[in-house]
Amino acid sequence: PARGGGLTLGLAGRLPGLRPAEPGEFTRRAFHHGKLDLTAAEGLGDLIRAETEAQRRQALRQMEGELGRLYQRWSETLTQALAHLEAYIDFSEDDNVEEEVLSQVDATVRT
Repeated sequence: PARGGGLTLGLAGRLPGLRPAEPGEFTRRAFHHGKLDLTAAEGLGDLIRAETEAQRRQALRQMEGELGRLYQRWSETLTQALAHLEAYIDFSEDDNVEEEVLSQVDATVRT
């Protein structure tokens, strides 16, 4: 027996303002509303195009935020290094500031 799926879609298509979603529209909306970051959205695209199991696993890790978290840690590390360098510039005339700040920056960047 027919379930009326085609009929339902046909009738729904007549409703004012209703239209089929564009390709990627839901992902774009999720990104713009802060539900996905850019790396997660790219991970979804990678998942769709994945041809191997390894590619699929990597795309899933990216969608789960692994790459975004890595970038966030890098950003925090670089921001901290910049703050130390700015302190060095502002207070370079003080005793022992130069060596201490440069050591902290070096340690931060190397980790």
